[in-house]
Amino acid sequence: MRIPHGVVVLVAVGVSACAYPGMYGPRMAPPHQRAMMAPQAPASPVGRWDNVMMLEPGVPLRVLRMDGTRADGRFRSASPTVLRVSAVDTALEIAHADVARVDRLTHFGEDARAETARGAAVGLGTVGVLGLITGRMPPARHWGAGAIVGGYAAGQSQMMVAGPGTIYLAPAIAAPAAAGNRAPMP
Repeated sequence: MRIPHGVVVLVAVGVSACAYPGMYGPRMAPPHQRAMMAPQAPASPVGRWDNVMMLEPGVPLRVLRMDGTRADGRFRSASPTVLRVSAVDTALEIAHADVARVDRLTHFGEDARAETARGAAVGLGTVGVLGLITGRMPPARHWGAGAIVGGYAAGQSQMMVAGPGTIYLAPAIAAPAAAGNRAPMP
């Protein structure tokens, strides 16, 4: 007697589907629990000169020197011994030993507006290309929607750019503060 091929396949599927009782019936396994993870603390900038060396050129910085003077400008470059900052009218070279603290300043202003306008133009171009592909001119509301979506997406991506914060803190400055030897408040 010959068994039809379809019956063999049907029996094999049925046996394999019923082979694991934990997933079927009243003894169903409980759902997996999510792993509980503690939130990760931000990395300490104390003594991390490599944070300064990894900055992108053009990032606005405020540099506090060991003598208390301040230098504001845009980051040019950094080596293990020197930090180069472009101020308004001059280029400054500050020795690593003279740097007490480096803070990144926010730079959302013109950059964000220009990036949003660029995104709106890309959205308009996308609608135009889709119109060329389909062979029909899209209505005005589609052009507006393309500009809005493109501008919004580009604006949101600009919000992901790292904001203000301390990039570097010299160990000589951080050690007294950590030990509790803080200067009295005036």
